[in-house]
Amino acid sequence: MTFFSRQTGLFGLALLLAGSLIAAKLPAEGKQYDYVMVEKRGNFLFVSEGVGKFEERKVKDETKDYHDVGPLFKAVNEFEARGYEVYAANPMGYASSNGTTPAVFVLLRKPR
Repeated sequence: MTFFSRQTGLFGLALLLAGSLIAAKLPAEGKQYDYVMVEKRGNFLFVSEGVGKFEERKVKDETKDYHDVGPLFKAVNEFEARGYEVYAANPMGYASSNGTTPAVFVLLRKPR
């Protein structure tokens, strides 16, 4: 009978220890982030930063061709220097009257 009580006590102690470790690893509250969306479409770069901040940059002079994504990388590097990290990227195309215009979206974020 003593062996069973000791084994039950050890099992309860192990459960308590495991529960404490799991609770310590869980975040107290979810992190919040600031986001920036950079889009390269044709010869234009569109930057949406937060609520109400939108910028359109014409990059035709910086590129040899509308497929050139150098200005996009330059903008992404600027935001990375400000503490943002690339969170997601999505290449896609838009249908237009003269064919498909390539577009690339990059979503960046940094903790508040």
